[in-house]
Amino acid sequence: MKSVLFFGNDRSPLSNERFMLLRKSLERDVYYFAYNKLEIRNDDKVISSLPVIFNLSVIRLFAMFFLMGWFLFRKQISVIHFHGASTVFCSLYSFLPRTKIITTPQGSDINQNFKGYRKLFTWLLLKNSNVITAKSKTMAKRVYEIASKQAKILNWGLADEVFEFKYNPSESDKKIKFLSPRGGSSIYNLDLIFKAIAQLKRKHRNIEFTYIDFNKKEQLELDKSIVDIEYKDLNKKEFYAVLSKNDFILSLPSHDGFSTTIMEALAVGSLPVISDIPAYKAEFDERENIVSKVSINNISVLVAHLEELIAAIADVRAGQKRRTLFAYDNYSLEMQVAILKAIYHNLNSK
Repeated sequence: MKSVLFFGNDRSPLSNERFMLLRKSLERDVYYFAYNKLEIRNDDKVISSLPVIFNLSVIRLFAMFFLMGWFLFRKQISVIHFHGASTVFCSLYSFLPRTKIITTPQGSDINQNFKGYRKLFTWLLLKNSNVITAKSKTMAKRVYEIASKQAKILNWGLADEVFEFKYNPSESDKKIKFLSPRGGSSIYNLDLIFKAIAQLKRKHRNIEFTYIDFNKKEQLELDKSIVDIEYKDLNKKEFYAVLSKNDFILSLPSHDGFSTTIMEALAVGSLPVISDIPAYKAEFDERENIVSKVSINNISVLVAHLEELIAAIADVRAGQKRRTLFAYDNYSLEMQVAILKAIYHNLNSK
């Protein structure tokens, strides 16, 4: 039976989820090359690996290349699916004549990290790919700018269980609840969010601010005295429950690919407040009260925008079903699995 080699970083929850989705959806063997560990496995069984000593800087890049080559020689791999396009030397395997290549670039691969030596290898991989998938129209446009190739829109869908959680505040609930659920990197503008919430709290006593601390590397200087509820290390169901308890989900990055958190917020029915960046502009129709876009260039503009949303809280809460329906129609797992299966079926028929 012809097999698939999925190339990804198993420290990434998205990479792990997408590997498991392939395992469940495709009627063939799917192997996971967890390049960060220099190991190849089938489910939880490690088939091939290299000692930790090889997992050092430049040595690791060569080790990845040779481990992958050895495994491709040993197994009948018909498709390599790269989860991420900044694979450096491993992108050279895209030249194999009998192996089909699917590439799922991340936003950072084709934007802020598209420079230096990685730029060449990313370009080569995209150029040689049989299929490129992109989570958004903006990412697809960027792929075309780089490689002159059309990308297939595939956002991978949302777990069915997220739709079990519903944003359903009671009319008597006078608290207006904001949540900041994005990472700790500077691109997510947490300092701006915290300053805006601090200003709002000075004017409104009924503001409740929840912060999920995903920051594991940087020591951010944030005034946590304004935080009412803080979480760390939530599992998926706990995360969905927190999303569903908040009116507004603040996601204000300076640049992004396309955020799964925004899709999940829509699925539970909360209102995402998102930055007015190119990655988001083509995806939503603000007139339908699906999301609320705002400029992040000026804190006064942000605060004024949030003030307008507070004044319109009744309309925001009334839009819950519309947002959930939008998420189901556009991001349901059933629809995305159908697209995924079609991609692999079409590759087999060529």
